[in-house]
Amino acid sequence: MSLNTPLFLFIFLPVALFLHFVVGKKARNGVLILASLVFLVFCDPLFFPLLLFMVLVNYMLGLSLKSNLTGQKRPRGVLIFILVINIGLLLAFKIVTAYYPQFSQPILGSIPGLALTTDQIALIGRYFLMPVGLSFFTFQVLSYQIDIYKGVIRAERNLLHFGLHLLMFPRLIAGPIMHFGDIDPQLHKRSINISCLGNGARRFVRGLAKKILIADQLIPLDQGIFSLTSAINSTPVAWLSLLAFSLRIYFDFSGYTDMALGIGEMLGFRFAENFNYPYISRSLSEFWRRWHMTLSAWFREYVFYPLERRRRGQTGLAQVVNILIVFSLTGLWHGVTLNFILWGLFQGIIISLETAGLAAFLKKQKAPFQHFYALLMIAISWLIFASPSPGYTVEYVRSLVGLQGDPQFLSFYTLPPIQPQTWIALTLGILLSFPFFPRLMDTLNDRWPASEKTLSVVEDIFLFCLLILSLLVIANSTYEAYIYGRF
Repeated sequence: MSLNTPLFLFIFLPVALFLHFVVGKKARNGVLILASLVFLVFCDPLFFPLLLFMVLVNYMLGLSLKSNLTGQKRPRGVLIFILVINIGLLLAFKIVTAYYPQFSQPILGSIPGLALTTDQIALIGRYFLMPVGLSFFTFQVLSYQIDIYKGVIRAERNLLHFGLHLLMFPRLIAGPIMHFGDIDPQLHKRSINISCLGNGARRFVRGLAKKILIADQLIPLDQGIFSLTSAINSTPVAWLSLLAFSLRIYFDFSGYTDMALGIGEMLGFRFAENFNYPYISRSLSEFWRRWHMTLSAWFREYVFYPLERRRRGQTGLAQVVNILIVFSLTGLWHGVTLNFILWGLFQGIIISLETAGLAAFLKKQKAPFQHFYALLMIAISWLIFASPSPGYTVEYVRSLVGLQGDPQFLSFYTLPPIQPQTWIALTLGILLSFPFFPRLMDTLNDRWPASEKTLSVVEDIFLFCLLILSLLVIANSTYEAYIYGRF
């Protein structure tokens, strides 16, 4: 079950919201954890026991970490054990998920007396796939344990509250990644009223429309281009497909996050923002202050700043090393395959160059040049992110600049007939990547304050139409998975 499935939209969400709203305040957390457990069972029944076990283990380890904080002695060994357990589990699943399809047949097929079919081997592999939301789960656990160790928060004794922080269904798949200290007060006390429900519903509808009406409609323009059996020989088609993928991953992820934030607001929570128009950036450094902001903040707080404190008095080269470490880990957070590792290194190298002086050079240039530079770096990074091999990346770049590609990588590619809705989605995706409409609404409200209510009504009618249209598209199309669902 995902946030854009009929089961969630027509049954699970209305029932969960209704029960959460009508029960007393003391019972709301109980209803919410029950709903989250049901959601987790539908999302990933195979790994449901594992995630519950990890919640219990980390709950006990957190209490142990607190109980050992006596005097000046700090239980570093306990913290290291906690980090090894959680990071090790995440890394193990990422490695097996990435390489099981490649090595399963030769390994399992070589066992004497074990004759497994391809379907049986694939079924076994299902037990090693990445559990849904495990990367988000792990980083929230790590921040919780580190904050206890540093004395920022106290270990939570209420298992229900701790479990809700990690398993709350709006944030389970998509995040945002949040500190327990930011969620805990809201678990103890939060208000729910018509205003919360209305604002949350508006945010949810906007996110659903982003996902269904823009991101999913762009699939025909980028589907299949990042595989070894298809290729781009035409420069215009290469740029068009890369543009479509860049827009699709943004509207898919930000749309899903908007849905999560909208549900959270309907439940009385205030979750952290995760996107702030990343494609208006003027550098790759600024892009990472606008894209997946909670992940960037996590790495700054728990990796980069501690590394920077250690390098005091050292040369600037040490900072470059720290930046490369952070972005290498960012790549590994997404996956352990070569494309993610190279993607992280590319981000780190470019940002290191910006830190070393490129950013100062860019600030002296005109704004269009800065935007062009940033968008070019972002596009290349997405190409590395999605490509199946470094060789394919190189040949794709050659297609982008109009050079003949190697037939070994660029065998064929035929752009399928594109429907009008795809071109509309592409146009809207470009327009909505920039804050034109929010600024327009602010301008209208400033010039004609009396029209604010009228504009609000018009906006609600428009959102209602978007909701109906999104539901019609869902009913008449196949399910499209959320890109970040298995990260």
